[in-house]
Amino acid sequence: IIDLVKSKYPNIISHLDSYSKEITSDKKPYGLHRPKSQSMFETKNKIISLRKTDYPSFSLVPFSCYMDDTVYYIFDEDSETLGYILGLLNSKLMWYWFRFGAQKTHGKQLQIDKEVLERVPLFKAKKFEDSLIKKVDKLVRLKKVCFDVLSNFDQALSNYPIPDPSSCKFSHYFHNYEFYDMQRETSNKINEISAKILSLKVREEGDKLVLYMTNYNEEQKQLWRNIKAVTLTIKDEDVRKFLFYAISKYINEKRGRGFGKGNLLESLKKIEVSVYKQNVKQNIEVIKKVMKEFNHETKDLFWKDESKKGKFDSLNDIELEIKKTDKEIDELVYKLYGITDEEKK
Repeated sequence: IIDLVKSKYPNIISHLDSYSKEITSDKKPYGLHRPKSQSMFETKNKIISLRKTDYPSFSLVPFSCYMDDTVYYIFDEDSETLGYILGLLNSKLMWYWFRFGAQKTHGKQLQIDKEVLERVPLFKAKKFEDSLIKKVDKLVRLKKVCFDVLSNFDQALSNYPIPDPSSCKFSHYFHNYEFYDMQRETSNKINEISAKILSLKVREEGDKLVLYMTNYNEEQKQLWRNIKAVTLTIKDEDVRKFLFYAISKYINEKRGRGFGKGNLLESLKKIEVSVYKQNVKQNIEVIKKVMKEFNHETKDLFWKDESKKGKFDSLNDIELEIKKTDKEIDELVYKLYGITDEEKK
């Protein structure tokens, strides 16, 4: 096979030959270091997990997927079994075990490698299995809906050119609030506080768009959770929903990292939000075109279940249902392992 490779890829062979003295792989100079079976990536039934992570991050991947060695693969021919395992591994109880039972970390991060995965205390009981699988299936479906909604919004955004990407900041809307016919309110003196933003949430509350944050002040060693930071009252539904989805997209892409450190209000102003025109009236015209396309593409995504008998009103409602389902899974896992209310604390 080496002769065949040499004849088909002479330039690659020549390049590797030039570094033959430096290459230290067991299968030098042409073999792959720690090669993996192709079937591992091509199989349709697998869970992938991050090896180093702040919180257990296990995902069901029902399609071919090539990843590097920062993740581990868990296989099973039975997709329902994988769903059951997924529910256990992502539960709060398992976070506790990974943190204090496995006793394997990398700095402040969990290190969930093969040795740890082989020691996970998985317990199976028919009494809880069906309920857990159904709730995991529901959770996976709801999270896919969220992903599809934000992907459609991203596509609608990209259909219209942005002259100056550097101007695409929340500050444009914050400072021009009167021209957008908004009312603006900041809370808890965020314009005077310097801290690190740990998390952000955006909510539609009637005709209001509300930004919540959790932040940590290093000097005072104080944590503020779920602070209502900015409230915008926006009568124009298209503008309100545009900002809601734009900020939701930003938060989702950040994946819990890099929200900013320093003056809290200035950090919020840096949130990336598309600005198509500096002229407010012209910008609103483009926003309405974006939202018209987005609403058309997502009209069939908000069904509550496959029966199509009811719809979620917004992405907020889907996120609340995800949170509720997540909590229900945690409670099932607690019961499965016989954890008392006192032990949950």
